[in-house]
Amino acid sequence: HIYDELMRFQPNILHTHDPLNLGVASIRAAHKFNIPSIFTIHQLPWFITTYLPITIQVKTFLENRIWQYSQWFMQQCQEVVTPSQQIAKIVQTHTGYLPHVISNGVDLDLFSMETKYPNEAKELCKKYDLCPDHPVILYVGRIDPDKKVEMVIHAAAKVMRGVDAQLIVVGDGKQRQELIQLSQSLGIYQNCRFPGFISKHGDLPGIYRMARVFVTASEIEIQSSVVLEAAASGLPVITVKASSMSEFVIDGHSGYLVRPDDVNHMAERIITLVTDHRKSKEMGQAGRIITEAHSNQRFLEEHEHLYEAVFHKQKIYHQEGILA
Repeated sequence: HIYDELMRFQPNILHTHDPLNLGVASIRAAHKFNIPSIFTIHQLPWFITTYLPITIQVKTFLENRIWQYSQWFMQQCQEVVTPSQQIAKIVQTHTGYLPHVISNGVDLDLFSMETKYPNEAKELCKKYDLCPDHPVILYVGRIDPDKKVEMVIHAAAKVMRGVDAQLIVVGDGKQRQELIQLSQSLGIYQNCRFPGFISKHGDLPGIYRMARVFVTASEIEIQSSVVLEAAASGLPVITVKASSMSEFVIDGHSGYLVRPDDVNHMAERIITLVTDHRKSKEMGQAGRIITEAHSNQRFLEEHEHLYEAVFHKQKIYHQEGILA
């Protein structure tokens, strides 16, 4: 069925985002129709092994085998793309192949510092039962083990011992109920909200704008879309110094990078921003400037340039008879 559809569509390039079954089918189709293929990397091997209950030795063995497979898969493609420089360097270290870096992009019109309507923050506080006089600590994303949201909740609990603050955990996942119970056991449930998934076409942009600081503890981000959304909304970001995070959050300028698994360090940085509105605002403005290099428009333009280059190169190969 895939081949039939491709025969009808007759693409000039195949772009895959999956290195497994669908990706292999895409490569076979590209070879069959003699057209170039492009692969975008969305995960690294240790993102996969994080979920497996295995020993360090088995984890290392599996990651090495995944890297070997990834190297083979990339060799089948004409170009490889990844959204951050740091991830590109990691890929090069393990495979010898340096990918193109093209940011996944963020909608700078949807996620902005401009409110949608008068009294936006006041109305959202009323809707989500928040105190308008107390600063909001915000997390947005999946609530699964790899995201380490429990670290955010523990840090928020430390903050709330001395500061009147509130925590909103937006999103859903396997750990949602467990983390609600955690907030209860820490005695901060009355100052926490777990509204579940909120659409970016609904209240989410406004929730970013009404918050004082965005916090995440995930260590396995290729490029965090929610970090870009928060920064685009003028919100300073506190995140761990891991993966590609330092590429999107400048420590002490647009937010803070904290040590992985260091709850005390995270709590200290949150206190700095929830108690200093001026610093929070200045860092949020700096983050907005950073995100302007990651606009959706730039994402589209850079992909278009890549497609044109790959197509032109393939055309020359055909003309010179390099490819049959």
